[in-house]
Amino acid sequence: MKKFSHLDEAGAAKMVDVSAKPDKGRRAVAQGEIRLQPATLAALEENRLAKGNVFGIARVAGIMAAKKTGETYPALPSAFTDPLRGGFFHTCQP
Repeated sequence: MKKFSHLDEAGAAKMVDVSAKPDKGRRAVAQGEIRLQPATLAALEENRLAKGNVFGIARVAGIMAAKKTGETYPALPSAFTDPLRGGFFHTCQP
């Protein structure tokens, strides 16, 4: 069986010093789907909801969540060198 550097002799997880490793390009993509009534989508697009700019708030929430990835998944690096981006698009289906 292959020995993993992030497991000790007993198989328990351990921290690995990766400071000497070269940076590698990594890309993560998240996607979701929300189904709305046409009138609700129109209200969102026209910013007519009492909650405010829903798309703007969702974009900030996504960026904040991405920045916390290192806290949620300790084995992943938490430093981002490239900008985080978020966007929305919709398709109308009957």
